[in-house]
Amino acid sequence: MSGIAPVGAAVRVTLGELALSNGISATALGVGEPASADNSTAAGIDAQATATVGTTCGRGAVASSGRATAVGVDAMTDPEGMAE
Repeated sequence: MSGIAPVGAAVRVTLGELALSNGISATALGVGEPASADNSTAAGIDAQATATVGTTCGRGAVASSGRATAVGVDAMTDPEGMAE
């Protein structure tokens, strides 16, 4: 994802995009060949990072999880692997 989402916009980031944006192989996410324990652990930590973004006085708050930035929305990674 590039840039910052508009206030109130929904932000969806796949775990693959999040991991790859941080230099972690997609195989660490269980896509393709198995990855090493170190890569799997790193991907899991990145992928499960949550950022709850609140709004105060009508202004969008900003939070970042990895390199995905959300503005004025709740960004949380669910078990299905999508950031909402």
